[in-house]
Amino acid sequence: MKSKILKIQFLILSLVKFAAFFVLNENFVLIKNNQNGLINFKDVMTKIIECDSPMKDLNIISKCSKNPSCLGFIQKTDTCILISTNNLNDIKNEYFQIINQNQNNLINCIANGNNINSESLSVKIERSNLNLASRNTCYIEPYTFQYSSQLTTLNLSNSFIDLLPSKALFNLNNLTVFNFSFNYIRDIEFGTFNWTKNLVTLHLTVNLLSNLRRGAFEGLVKLKNLYLNGNNISFIENGTFDSLNELIILDLSNNSICLITGLFDSLKKLNQLYLNTNRIISIETGSFNFSTNLVTLNLSQNFINGLKGEAFVGLSKLKNLYLNRNNISFIENGTFDSLSELFILDLSSNFIRLITGLFDNLKKIDQLYLNANRISVLELNTFRNLSKLRTLNLDDNLLTNLQNSTFEGLSNIRTLRLASNKINFLPSNLFNNLKLLSYFNLSRNSLSFLSNDTFSNLSELATLDLSVNRLKSVDLDDQIKLNALYLSSNQFEYFKKNLTKLTALSLAGNPLRYLNYSFLNEENSLQYLYLHYCQLSSIEIDSFQYYKKIINITLERNNLIYLNESLFNGLEHLKMIRVSSNVRNLPDLRFSFTNLTILVV
Repeated sequence: MKSKILKIQFLILSLVKFAAFFVLNENFVLIKNNQNGLINFKDVMTKIIECDSPMKDLNIISKCSKNPSCLGFIQKTDTCILISTNNLNDIKNEYFQIINQNQNNLINCIANGNNINSESLSVKIERSNLNLASRNTCYIEPYTFQYSSQLTTLNLSNSFIDLLPSKALFNLNNLTVFNFSFNYIRDIEFGTFNWTKNLVTLHLTVNLLSNLRRGAFEGLVKLKNLYLNGNNISFIENGTFDSLNELIILDLSNNSICLITGLFDSLKKLNQLYLNTNRIISIETGSFNFSTNLVTLNLSQNFINGLKGEAFVGLSKLKNLYLNRNNISFIENGTFDSLSELFILDLSSNFIRLITGLFDNLKKIDQLYLNANRISVLELNTFRNLSKLRTLNLDDNLLTNLQNSTFEGLSNIRTLRLASNKINFLPSNLFNNLKLLSYFNLSRNSLSFLSNDTFSNLSELATLDLSVNRLKSVDLDDQIKLNALYLSSNQFEYFKKNLTKLTALSLAGNPLRYLNYSFLNEENSLQYLYLHYCQLSSIEIDSFQYYKKIINITLERNNLIYLNESLFNGLEHLKMIRVSSNVRNLPDLRFSFTNLTILVV
């Protein structure tokens, strides 16, 4: 006999895959045992379900049918489970091995009757804020807040609620903030928010919502902030957000959304839209035609494989666009032409190879992230119109050679990252126009030579990272403002500079071997010196004498057997040195410098 599904009102044991159960004030519920998740029934049961396998010994049903307090595990077959509303511990014990802690807590919660109703809030609430979070609440009865009309903020987060009846929020006409995050609801009943017409902020983060239907948010005419992130939403019916004319922030991140065309057409005031970490494959033309006030759009961590020329038409006020961590391999010319107000563009962690001409119209852009792509060539004048750009990240690409005019136009650049490429040569005039550059990272390339004037025009340079190259020397005479210099894992055998502003110097991983001089002249500001893995076998006693402000020195993984105590005399600010265990006079050093931390690694 084919199973018949009857509609009843019940609470869902949300995370138990084999069954759902619970009657509120009715009888019992039969749930089909399948892998398709749970069904949200709403009406009252009127007759018993007929199962594929006959149910036996059901005479107890007649005894329980009129008694809401009668609960018990009644019958289980291969396809069905019949449960009335008593003695839930039997169910718990029956399936103990496959119920995780959250499910276990939910069963206990229901069994203990942790519900909220108007009687449990019997004293009329006088305050405007009510926090009922983290109280193991399982169910909110209709009309629970009928005497709480003065509430403006209600927090029911971090509970075990899997159903929000349509009249649970009855009479909360003054409510402006409702936090229902970290619960177990799978559906939003029609009319749920008809009683909260003044709601401004609604948190539904981390529930079990899978579908959003038209009318779900009916009545929220003043809503400005809607957080639906961290659910399992895969389908949103067109028109779902039509009544939210005042919405400014919509967070749909961390869901399973595939299609977005037409969903946001009515949200004329939308300012921030978060669609990151979904399953979006493409941006169809017209997706944002009516989002004329959108300022931030996050589409990161999706499966977008390409961008069409009219993908972002309509976003004339957009300032922040995040497309990182997708599968983008091609971008049509003109894709970003309508985004004249763009300030941040993140295209990192994609499969982009060509970028010529893509950014010509982005004359106000401040930050451009192209790291972790497959760019091997930068054509001349690629960045020629980006005079406002301050941060450019090209780390982790396939760049080998750069031409003299590559960075022409970047007159305002402050941060330039070219790390983890395959660059083996830098033209002497390549960086001449980058006069405001303060942070420059060229680490993890294949540089073996730098001409004397490579950095000569970078008068504002404060941090330079040349780590993991093949350099034996570098000219830094013009870098009077240099504050941090990282030269680790190169081929320096000798290093001596007049860098008075330098506070951090890393020469780790270079073949220094023997040290009998100071890296810096007498007047210096050095605080952190990294000399680990330098093949050092000896350090003369006056090598650190000019480092009066030094705080930390690393010396581990060298060939040092003995450290003369005089090395550290007069270094009043020294707090820590790191050494290896092969240094034999560690006890003497600790005895002589009681305020110094000597870390053996």
